[in-house]
Amino acid sequence: MLKRLNETIFLTIIFNCCILAGAQHSIGPFALFQIFSITELGNYMFVLIGEYHEKLMACVFIGLIGQLALIISRFINKMQVKIYVICFGLLLLLLSFFLLTIPLQSSGAAFSFATGIPFLITSFILLVRILTYKKHKAA
Repeated sequence: MLKRLNETIFLTIIFNCCILAGAQHSIGPFALFQIFSITELGNYMFVLIGEYHEKLMACVFIGLIGQLALIISRFINKMQVKIYVICFGLLLLLLSFFLLTIPLQSSGAAFSFATGIPFLITSFILLVRILTYKKHKAA
C-alpha cells in the first residue's frame, strides 16, 4: 500500500510539472515557470486575483511549495504525519491550479485547465488512496 501511495505521489508531481501555461506569446510547462519563480522572486508582485498572466507566477510558486511538501512526505516514516504533509501538499497544488485556471474566460486558463486534467485525475487517485489507507488502518 505504501509503495502505491509513493508512486501516486510521484505521478502527481510529474503531472503537475507538465501542465502547460501560456505567458504572453509563448507556452511552457509549470516546471519551467517554477524555476523562473525562484530566480525572479524579488522582481514579481505575487497576486492571486486578476488576469491569468498576472497571477501565473504566484500560482506556480504556491504549486512549487506543494510539490516540495509531497517530496518531503516521501521521507517521513510516521504515517500520520506523512498523511498530513501529503494532504497539505496536495491542497497547495490544487489551490494553485484552480486559482490559475478558474474562471475559464481566457484562452490561457482554458488551455492550462485542459492540460491539467491528468494532474486532476492523479490528485483524485492520491486522495482516494489516502482515505482508503486511513480506513484500512482504522479497521
